[in-house]
Amino acid sequence: MKKLPIAKVSPGDVVARPLASPTGVVLVQPGASLTAEMIRRLEGLGVETVWLEGTAPDARSPEELQAEVSDRFAGHESDDLMMALKALVAARVAAQGGN
Repeated sequence: MKKLPIAKVSPGDVVARPLASPTGVVLVQPGASLTAEMIRRLEGLGVETVWLEGTAPDARSPEELQAEVSDRFAGHESDDLMMALKALVAARVAAQGGN
């Protein structure tokens, strides 16, 4: 399963998790194959990301992934255990080259 920005989704991609509007209305059920029209409508409804079937590499750059690691651990700078965990996660992301 992979999470992609709606702009990187392609016709034929298969939805892995229910796709909901920002207000919580389910728009697409898991297992549905997306069409170009569906993608266009989802963008228009404000859907930003989609969970898809498959194991393709993460669409984000290594810099984006490292920024996410920093964001997720923000506010825990005084917690030695959390900072050790952050270092491990950051090293894993760096070792994988973002993928």
